[in-house]
Amino acid sequence: MKTFSKIKLSAKALIVLLCSLTFVQLNAAVVEIDGVNYSNEGNGLADGEAIISGINHGTIPAEVVIPEKVTINDVEYTVARIHREAFAYNSTITSVTLPAGLKYIDNYAFSQCQNLAEIKGFPEKLDYVGHAAFNNTKWLDSLKDTAPEGLYLIGGWALGYVGEIPETLTFPDKTIGICDVFATRIAYTSYYNVKKVVLNEGLKYINYDAFEYFIGLTEINLPASLEVIESEAFDCCFNIERFTVADGNANYTALDGVLYNKEKTKLILYPSGKADTNVVVDENVTEIEEYAFYGAQYIKSLTIPEGITTIPSQMIRQMSSLETVILPSTVNYFGFGIFVQCNKLKDIVLYAEETPEYWGENLSLLTETTLYVPETSIDAYKAHEYWGKMLNIKPISEFSGVENIDLDKSNIDDAIYNIQGQRIMTPQKGQLYIKGKTKYIQR
Repeated sequence: MKTFSKIKLSAKALIVLLCSLTFVQLNAAVVEIDGVNYSNEGNGLADGEAIISGINHGTIPAEVVIPEKVTINDVEYTVARIHREAFAYNSTITSVTLPAGLKYIDNYAFSQCQNLAEIKGFPEKLDYVGHAAFNNTKWLDSLKDTAPEGLYLIGGWALGYVGEIPETLTFPDKTIGICDVFATRIAYTSYYNVKKVVLNEGLKYINYDAFEYFIGLTEINLPASLEVIESEAFDCCFNIERFTVADGNANYTALDGVLYNKEKTKLILYPSGKADTNVVVDENVTEIEEYAFYGAQYIKSLTIPEGITTIPSQMIRQMSSLETVILPSTVNYFGFGIFVQCNKLKDIVLYAEETPEYWGENLSLLTETTLYVPETSIDAYKAHEYWGKMLNIKPISEFSGVENIDLDKSNIDDAIYNIQGQRIMTPQKGQLYIKGKTKYIQR
């Protein structure tokens, strides 16, 4: 009887589960209307909202009118979002009319719709416009000829500037975000001349590549309202010397011109034009953003603290003066593009005893660079698929790149210095130090 009772209970549980699945299937559905697919399920949707999940390329008309509301399983929903790549790569569409209740246009939503020449009905306020949402469309290309002169906004998002751009570029109060194509909508000779940008209070987003190649900028002041800065937002802004953040910003802060998250545990962006040559990342930093030191042209020596596990993609790239990188024992992963275009790089000191994963094959190009690793790990590094491509791999104890210490004049026998010449109060295990006139590795 006990066995039968267990089977019976399991059957009841199975019935409940099947009913639950049936309920979900009946209430989560996709409906096609005039070649456009609408769904009541998707990331970021509130109750009563629907998303355009894609299209039927065989039935989509040339002129698409997106309705304010759609009915799914006898329930009415407001069309609030266009999904990533929902209309992408369609060559039939020439015109799109957007609904007033639209909030989000996700990444690549209309990308590569080469014949899309007209987009009408932009809401007054959009919560988000994603990366390359309108890339390679006739509509985007035509703005330089059809849009009114000055800063051009759609739904509160700055999309470009029409006409001669001023040296001081001021964003109006109603600006919510700055699109990734902002820079590409301006002739190169124009935005080279921009010396200052004034970002409005109320600005929430600065998208990927928004200010790419604004080489005249030397300082960026971020408003208290700013919530998101996407990677490479200031790509190739080689002369920015400092970032500042307005009081009251809940997401970001700046210290000595360097941009961090509010807690200072994540280094977001180091200004490319900052003149410091010897940079030691604070030991409280536990994470570093992609592209953080990309293009930092004056740094000669860079030290990453213990606790960092990932050297993210492009973090150390195109650093034209970089000679020495000190990396902690905790590192276990390198993203792509690391050490690319660091043509003066002489020494990589890597304390990791186990060979970190490395994404890429450019290490073979570092023919003039020496990799210093723990002595017990040399064979493992030499046998590694990527690290083994480096021609010069030596034990850390042979590294001699000590700077800024005149040991003959030092009369402080107990003073301890790191290999950049900075005095250290608490040596970390496995690191190379100088005490008196002797090098040693902390055990």
